[in-house]
Amino acid sequence: SDVPAFLHHIDVLAVLSDHEGLPLAMLEGMAAGLPVIASDVGGIPAAAGEPDGVILIQNEVAELVQAIDGLRLASRRSELGARGRASAERRHGLARMVRSYRLMYEGASRSRPGSDVTPLD
Repeated sequence: SDVPAFLHHIDVLAVLSDHEGLPLAMLEGMAAGLPVIASDVGGIPAAAGEPDGVILIQNEVAELVQAIDGLRLASRRSELGARGRASAERRHGLARMVRSYRLMYEGASRSRPGSDVTPLD
């Protein structure tokens, strides 16, 4: 039930799938600053954001081994984790969510004649 505490004990998060919509586990790992290796399928590339924030692979054992091997150095894991965290915050963080809701409500209030909903400041 305490995902951040669990993620604290992980060195590398691998999210491997043949089909994926919105990979919440990947986003949680990125937000925790973990280096993430993920399958290049479905919604994963779009959710990952910048190409250097997540290592995208085909579901091939050799690619997975190579990706993990490339993360042997703690400095490389930290670097990838920091980029992923920044990407997750920019693309999926609280500020982005609030901005999206604000735009949605402002758009709804403008499209309804006589609406008593006022735009947010």
